[in-house]
Amino acid sequence: MSDTNGKELLAGHLTSFMTFRLARAHNKLNAQISHYLRIYSDIGLVDWRVLRLLEAMGDTTMSQLSRLLQMDKGQLSRKIRGLVERKLVTSRVDQVDSRQQILRIDEAGRQLVRDILPKVQERQRLLVEGISQADLEVFLEVLAKIDAASETRDPL
Repeated sequence: MSDTNGKELLAGHLTSFMTFRLARAHNKLNAQISHYLRIYSDIGLVDWRVLRLLEAMGDTTMSQLSRLLQMDKGQLSRKIRGLVERKLVTSRVDQVDSRQQILRIDEAGRQLVRDILPKVQERQRLLVEGISQADLEVFLEVLAKIDAASETRDPL
Protein backbone atom coordinates (compact mmCIF):
# COMPACT_ATOMS: atom_id res chain seq x y z
CA MET A 1 0.00 0.00 0.00
CA SER A 2 1.39 3.40 -0.92
CA ASP A 3 1.89 6.14 1.65
CA THR A 4 -0.86 8.18 -0.04
CA ASN A 5 -3.40 5.36 0.30
CA GLY A 6 -2.46 4.90 3.96
CA LYS A 7 -2.96 8.60 4.64
CA GLU A 8 -6.30 8.56 2.84
CA LEU A 9 -7.45 5.56 4.89
CA LEU A 10 -6.37 7.25 8.12
CA ALA A 11 -8.05 10.51 7.11
CA GLY A 12 -11.20 8.59 6.18
CA HIS A 13 -11.17 6.85 9.55
CA LEU A 14 -10.66 10.10 11.47
CA THR A 15 -13.34 11.95 9.52
CA SER A 16 -15.83 9.21 10.39
CA PHE A 17 -15.66 10.16 14.09
CA MET A 18 -18.81 11.96 15.13
CA THR A 19 -16.84 14.51 17.15
CA PHE A 20 -14.63 15.34 14.16
CA ARG A 21 -17.66 15.83 11.93
CA LEU A 22 -19.43 17.98 14.52
CA ALA A 23 -16.34 20.13 15.03
CA ARG A 24 -15.88 20.59 11.29
CA ALA A 25 -19.53 21.56 10.78
CA HIS A 26 -19.34 23.86 13.81
CA ASN A 27 -16.28 25.64 12.41
CA LYS A 28 -17.87 26.07 8.99
CA LEU A 29 -21.14 27.38 10.42
CA ASN A 30 -19.34 29.80 12.73
CA ALA A 31 -17.25 31.10 9.83
CA GLN A 32 -20.39 31.55 7.76
CA ILE A 33 -22.36 33.46 10.41
CA SER A 34 -19.29 35.55 11.26
CA HIS A 35 -19.11 36.53 7.59
CA TYR A 36 -22.80 37.55 7.62
CA LEU A 37 -22.30 39.57 10.79
CA ARG A 38 -19.32 41.41 9.27
CA ILE A 39 -21.41 42.29 6.21
CA TYR A 40 -24.55 43.43 8.04
CA SER A 41 -23.16 44.80 11.32
CA ASP A 42 -20.07 45.59 13.31
CA ILE A 43 -20.46 42.90 15.96
CA GLY A 44 -18.91 39.49 16.30
CA LEU A 45 -20.48 36.09 16.82
CA VAL A 46 -20.20 36.04 20.63
CA ASP A 47 -21.64 39.57 20.78
CA TRP A 48 -24.57 38.42 18.64
CA ARG A 49 -25.22 35.41 20.84
CA VAL A 50 -25.06 37.51 24.01
CA LEU A 51 -27.48 40.08 22.59
CA ARG A 52 -29.94 37.38 21.44
CA LEU A 53 -29.83 35.64 24.82
CA LEU A 54 -30.32 38.89 26.72
CA GLU A 55 -33.19 39.81 24.44
CA ALA A 56 -34.85 36.44 25.04
CA MET A 57 -34.14 36.13 28.76
CA GLY A 58 -34.41 39.66 30.07
CA ASP A 59 -32.25 40.52 33.07
CA THR A 60 -29.56 37.86 33.29
CA THR A 61 -26.41 37.28 35.31
CA MET A 62 -22.96 36.74 33.87
CA SER A 63 -23.00 33.24 35.39
CA GLN A 64 -26.22 32.34 33.59
CA LEU A 65 -24.82 33.57 30.26
CA SER A 66 -21.55 31.76 30.84
CA ARG A 67 -23.40 28.49 31.45
CA LEU A 68 -25.65 28.88 28.42
CA LEU A 69 -22.81 29.87 26.10
CA GLN A 70 -20.39 27.34 27.63
CA MET A 71 -17.87 30.19 27.72
CA ASP A 72 -15.13 31.16 30.17
CA LYS A 73 -16.33 33.94 32.49
CA GLY A 74 -13.17 36.00 31.90
CA GLN A 75 -13.63 35.97 28.13
CA LEU A 76 -17.32 36.67 28.48
CA SER A 77 -16.61 39.54 30.88
CA ARG A 78 -14.40 41.21 28.24
CA LYS A 79 -17.16 40.80 25.62
CA ILE A 80 -19.75 42.24 28.00
CA ARG A 81 -17.48 45.18 28.78
CA GLY A 82 -17.29 45.97 25.06
CA LEU A 83 -21.07 45.75 24.68
CA VAL A 84 -21.53 48.04 27.69
CA GLU A 85 -19.03 50.56 26.27
CA ARG A 86 -20.97 50.56 23.00
CA LYS A 87 -24.19 51.11 24.96
CA LEU A 88 -25.77 47.92 23.64
CA VAL A 89 -25.98 46.36 27.13
CA THR A 90 -26.21 47.75 30.66
CA SER A 91 -24.65 46.16 33.71
CA ARG A 92 -25.52 46.75 37.34
CA VAL A 93 -24.58 45.10 40.60
CA ASP A 94 -27.14 42.63 41.92
CA GLN A 95 -28.66 44.05 45.12
CA VAL A 96 -29.08 40.55 46.61
CA ASP A 97 -25.58 39.27 45.73
CA SER A 98 -23.12 42.09 45.19
CA ARG A 99 -20.68 39.68 43.53
CA GLN A 100 -23.09 39.25 40.61
CA GLN A 101 -23.71 41.59 37.70
CA ILE A 102 -27.20 41.87 36.26
CA LEU A 103 -27.08 42.37 32.50
CA ARG A 104 -29.79 43.86 30.32
CA ILE A 105 -29.96 44.58 26.61
CA ASP A 106 -30.36 48.31 25.86
CA GLU A 107 -32.63 49.76 23.17
CA ALA A 108 -29.64 50.17 20.82
CA GLY A 109 -28.90 46.47 21.29
CA ARG A 110 -32.53 45.60 20.60
CA GLN A 111 -32.47 47.67 17.44
CA LEU A 112 -29.30 45.95 16.27
CA VAL A 113 -30.96 42.57 16.84
CA ARG A 114 -34.06 43.71 14.91
CA ASP A 115 -31.84 44.86 12.04
CA ILE A 116 -29.83 41.63 11.78
CA LEU A 117 -32.41 39.02 12.75
CA PRO A 118 -34.18 38.76 9.35
CA LYS A 119 -30.88 37.93 7.66
CA VAL A 120 -29.97 35.36 10.30
CA GLN A 121 -33.43 33.81 10.02
CA GLU A 122 -33.07 33.60 6.23
CA ARG A 123 -29.70 31.89 6.67
CA GLN A 124 -31.32 29.41 9.06
CA ARG A 125 -34.08 28.74 6.53
CA LEU A 126 -31.52 28.09 3.79
CA LEU A 127 -29.52 25.76 6.04
CA VAL A 128 -32.49 23.49 6.67
CA GLU A 129 -34.50 23.89 3.48
CA GLY A 130 -33.51 20.46 2.12
CA ILE A 131 -34.20 18.69 5.43
CA SER A 132 -37.64 17.31 6.27
CA GLN A 133 -39.25 18.39 9.52
CA ALA A 134 -39.10 14.78 10.75
CA ASP A 135 -35.36 14.53 9.99
CA LEU A 136 -34.73 17.87 11.66
CA GLU A 137 -36.58 16.73 14.80
CA VAL A 138 -34.55 13.50 14.93
CA PHE A 139 -31.32 15.46 14.38
CA LEU A 140 -32.15 17.84 17.24
CA GLU A 141 -33.04 14.89 19.51
CA VAL A 142 -29.72 13.24 18.71
CA LEU A 143 -27.86 16.50 19.38
CA ALA A 144 -29.62 16.79 22.74
CA LYS A 145 -28.49 13.26 23.63
CA ILE A 146 -24.91 14.00 22.57
CA ASP A 147 -25.01 17.24 24.55
CA ALA A 148 -26.22 15.39 27.64
CA ALA A 149 -23.58 12.68 27.20
CA SER A 150 -20.89 15.36 26.91
CA GLU A 151 -21.70 16.59 30.42
CA THR A 152 -19.88 13.57 31.83
CA ARG A 153 -16.19 14.46 32.14
CA ASP A 154 -14.99 10.85 32.20
CA PRO A 155 -17.29 8.79 29.98
CA LEU A 156 -14.96 5.75 29.97
